[in-house]
Amino acid sequence: FNSALTITADYFDKKTKDMLMEMPIPNYVGNSAPQGNVGTMSNKGFELELGYKWNIGKVNMYANGNVSKIKNKITDIGEDRTINGDSWNNQTVTRSENGYPFIYCYGLVAKGIFRSDAEIQAHVNSKGEVLQPNAVHGELKFRNMNDDNVINNNDRTFIGQSNPDWLY
Repeated sequence: FNSALTITADYFDKKTKDMLMEMPIPNYVGNSAPQGNVGTMSNKGFELELGYKWNIGKVNMYANGNVSKIKNKITDIGEDRTINGDSWNNQTVTRSENGYPFIYCYGLVAKGIFRSDAEIQAHVNSKGEVLQPNAVHGELKFRNMNDDNVINNNDRTFIGQSNPDWLY
């Protein structure tokens, strides 16, 4: 190819320690948590870049593209600890905890969309009670994750990560 084609491939497996995060303190302290170097995280992935250069008369042309996949995971921020992140409408929507991606999306799991009154009335718990009695057509139908017969904040869970699986 007369040095016109370039290929670069990288693989990485990085362990990060001493991440700057809020330090856990007891509630009775009555103050906000101080920042400290307390977290560890694992980042694994690869990146592939392809390039090609050519000439059209006196004009030099170059095109390249890359693709990467990165997987990260919090490995230690303290035992049984979560760090709440962003909120919307007084609800936490992102958080971090051991064994999950750094800053993941946290919320209710949607099963679909209510399309009729019959669907709303059929979305019941084990006692036969309607789970979302105030729902109207077009609203999301939520899953009762903990089988406690109500849909509330206790049904919120990991619903995705904030970083895409693939970048290109």
